[in-house]
This record gives sequence, C-alpha cells and structure tokens, in this order.
Amino acid sequence: MAKSLTSKDLLVWLQSPDPEKVIAAAEELRIRKSDSGIELLLSLLKITDNNNVRNAVALTLADLKEERAFQILHQLLLNDSTAKSRGTLLYAISVFDCTSIFPLLIDFVIEGNFEVSRQAFSILEQMELEIDEKTFHEYSEKLQKAIENASQDRLSLLLELQSFFIP
Repeated sequence: MAKSLTSKDLLVWLQSPDPEKVIAAAEELRIRKSDSGIELLLSLLKITDNNNVRNAVALTLADLKEERAFQILHQLLLNDSTAKSRGTLLYAISVFDCTSIFPLLIDFVIEGNFEVSRQAFSILEQMELEIDEKTFHEYSEKLQKAIENASQDRLSLLLELQSFFIP
C-alpha cells in the first residue's frame, strides 16, 4: 500500500463496502502500529460476516494489544457462525490473558478441527494457571473420556494435554 495514504484515508477505507480496501486498511494500520482506527476496527470485528475482513481486523487489534477486543473475540469464538474459521481468532486472542476462557480452550482441544485444536493447545501451553480442585477433576474426567474415544491423529495431543492435569 502506498505510504502516501493518510490515517484519514485509512479510516475511510475501513468504512468501504469493498472488503479488499477494508483488509488493506486494517493491515496498514497494523504495520503502522496506529490506533487511529480502533473504534472502527472494534465495530467491524463485531459486525462483519466476512471471514477475511474479520481475520485482518482481529490480527490488527491483537497486534495493537487492544484489550476491548478480547471480549468480542471471545463472543465470536462462541458463535456457531465462526465454527469453520476460528483458528485466526484463537491466534488473535492469544495475546491477551486467556485464563477466563480456560474451559473453552479445553473444549476446543478436544472437539475442534486440526487448526483450532492446535491453536487452543498452544494457548493452554503458555498459560500459568492455578485451577481449583473441582475444575481440575471436572476437566480431568472430560479429558480422560475424550482420550478413550480419540482418533489416532488427536490422541497424542490429548495425552499431552492430560499431562497438564497431573498433580
């Protein structure tokens, strides 16, 4: 993108009906580390149904470490409409403190597609988490059941996750 575009130009592009312009503007704001479009980016993250736009915006907000994006990303991860496109959303949310979504991450490792399960595992691997005994047992049992029914390609990941639950 031409460096001659001003921040004002990028804000106009963020509001464009053309997804390519929106993506280009989000990426340029990320490169510039500019927070001039934060409100528009947050709004776009909430409302867009274009996966490519959503991913570009999520990555920009993550790179800018915009804390308000965490809750939106969390809601998107829970939304059925993102079921086939959660990998980038998980990557973006990983820059934030994810302890509050620990159960969701465990579920994604157990039930998510290849990319989602690995990305969720990667987040869990980086966490320093103290969990209460009740939660420990609940997820320990859930994980054991998943291991018993796991396909060969998921088994090693689940066994590695289980090692997190060994006291």
